[in-house]
Amino acid sequence: MSELTVKFQWRPTGIPNLVRLAKFGTYYGRVKIGGKVHRQSFGVNKRLAIEKLRDWLINMRGQKTAATGTLWSLYERYRAWLQGKRVKEEIDDRTFDYKIELVLTIRAIWPPFSVTPMSRLNPGQLDQEFQTQFRKKYCATRTNGATTVVREMLNLAVEDKLLSKTQYEELTAKFKYVSVNYDYKRLTSKLPSPANVVKLRREVYHRCLRNGSHGGWLFDFLLFTGCRIESARNARWEDVNWEQETIYYREAKYGPYEAPLFPELKEFLLKVKAAMNPKPEDRILPTKSLQSVLTSACTAIEIGHLSHHDLRHLFATRCIEAGKDFVTIASWMGHKDNGRTIMMIYGHLRRHHSKKEAATMMFLPPAAQTNTGKASP
Repeated sequence: MSELTVKFQWRPTGIPNLVRLAKFGTYYGRVKIGGKVHRQSFGVNKRLAIEKLRDWLINMRGQKTAATGTLWSLYERYRAWLQGKRVKEEIDDRTFDYKIELVLTIRAIWPPFSVTPMSRLNPGQLDQEFQTQFRKKYCATRTNGATTVVREMLNLAVEDKLLSKTQYEELTAKFKYVSVNYDYKRLTSKLPSPANVVKLRREVYHRCLRNGSHGGWLFDFLLFTGCRIESARNARWEDVNWEQETIYYREAKYGPYEAPLFPELKEFLLKVKAAMNPKPEDRILPTKSLQSVLTSACTAIEIGHLSHHDLRHLFATRCIEAGKDFVTIASWMGHKDNGRTIMMIYGHLRRHHSKKEAATMMFLPPAAQTNTGKASP
């Protein structure tokens, strides 16, 4: 076959860098880098071929930069990104310092972090080598924190076109979090009493008002809904159904869910709405983080440290103490397992509550119990 015949086997597609092999109908990416032509097969489906083309071009054109770019080379970029989240109050000072510390720890424990180019990393180095080495020295919770840091840095590499989205997905497909065996009894036993919750709320509002913020609203919202912080940050007024007395959480760990407008929550939302006069698409809460105020308020009233998520635990604890069943509480908190998680975390509270209630349980009227034993069965 002549060279001319071979040349005309390739057909243009109208898409830059995408050609079609006429004989088989296969689509190929084609790009010339440094005087050398590179091709990559994308199959016979044009739509999928176009989707794959972009990532392949990013990979090929960014290959020169990525060839020497390690995860450690992104340190300053990552630090600046975290600083931006801190300024926007999406994370607090404590989280910023913790993640920076984790970066330095990862560098010390896992050599590929600073010597292996990102383009040459393979999935096994992350989900096996990295996590195994880190877990030998640190607890599961800290290992998961380090896993989050690596994933965030890889995301920045994609944004900066040092990695393609396809490479990122291949690297992180099995890069999961390790199992954590929480001491749930200890976790919930540190929660404040109802009296201390009132003191804490008063202290939080005092500090926020002194600083000219509405952080106290975030405290109330988390306390009255039991939702996660991400759900609270993304809640909008259009998600509140006043007629049905429900609120829809669009951003949630296990997918969107709907929960009731509890009396205290409804009263709170009406107060906020009157103060803000918002549009339906506006976010309900102007404050994204309360952690620094929450930490200082806990210290001021001399109770243990609490996080945003501890207010979720507090919500569940109060529901159990009020006698609500696990399935109902689970639906209120966005769980999809019919109460299994609630049982695992708070089961000891239900047992304690059951024992307390059993002490007052009576099966015969008081008059019958005072009888000398002649009462009929």
